[in-house]
Amino acid sequence: MNDIDLTEATAEGGDYDYLGTGWKPIGDTSNAFSGKFNGNGFSIMGLRIDTGDYAVGLFAKVSGEVVKLSLKNVNIDGGWYQSYSGGGIAAINNGLIDNCSVTGTVKQGYSVGGITGVNNGTISNCYNNATITKNNFYEGFAGGIAGKN
Repeated sequence: MNDIDLTEATAEGGDYDYLGTGWKPIGDTSNAFSGKFNGNGFSIMGLRIDTGDYAVGLFAKVSGEVVKLSLKNVNIDGGWYQSYSGGGIAAINNGLIDNCSVTGTVKQGYSVGGITGVNNGTISNCYNNATITKNNFYEGFAGGIAGKN
């Protein structure tokens, strides 16, 4: 039970640098994370994602619970064209995100938020101090906590 620093691991050539794009989100849009992730108040630092994937964040899609977790100094850039949803904790939330926070930068093409890009579930007691940028200037959603709720 400790903080985790992924700065070097998700940098180019690091142990968790998936095909040169940094972190590969847990799960995907058809296989959501359905368990319970309890960060116990610890932090994950330096998470990097630099890809044009459909769903970017620590988790691609959550249908379970993510609680008591801080993401610090994230650098998430889901591109602008093919990208759909991006957030620090999850690209898409259909479950519960509680007592979580994000700092750093989160960029995505269509729907982007500090905690989640698209929220269809519950977010409580969370805050965002990350800079949010919607890369696609034509359409989409952006918000501090959720891009689309």
